[in-house]
Amino acid sequence: MDLDVCVEKIFKGQKEYFNVLVKQLQVPVYRLAVKMVGDKEEAKDLTQEIFLKVYKSFATYDRSVKITTWIYRIATNTCIDYLRKKKELLMLKEDQAIQIEKRADLLPEKAFEVKELSQDINSKINLLPESYRVVVILKYINELTFEEIADILKQPVSTVKTKLYRAREMLRGHLLETKREGSG
Repeated sequence: MDLDVCVEKIFKGQKEYFNVLVKQLQVPVYRLAVKMVGDKEEAKDLTQEIFLKVYKSFATYDRSVKITTWIYRIATNTCIDYLRKKKELLMLKEDQAIQIEKRADLLPEKAFEVKELSQDINSKINLLPESYRVVVILKYINELTFEEIADILKQPVSTVKTKLYRAREMLRGHLLETKREGSG
């Protein structure tokens, strides 16, 4: 079912369509939570908390914003709040490495190099300041547009682009440093 139709029915009082909304968005929201907090069990709890917040505040939803953007904003803020409360760094586990190369035709040694580089990038993402990590995750893992990220973070698109540029520069610096250490 189309999400816009679902939202319309919920606003008309047909609350059972909220379950349809949850079923359609539960997996992407859960994945976002896993990437942000680095723990699958905590992400399950956070996903429930996120949809509870969505349900309780549904009447305040501004329909000029895409429903997915609004829910991602709630999800992102909930995860950031969780991380701040726990005073934990955002951790991307090695088994959650960013897929740099998705080609199946790689030679085994090339595939190993790609996986190793991917894991190295992943570990370097953990060194980024929180505001940069969030932008990197939303852009490259959740594959959102700059506009969607800006809506979620309530920041201008130019700020999001600047943060992503700076994050890439920091990552480049960290990776070059690692390369020098490895060859030196």
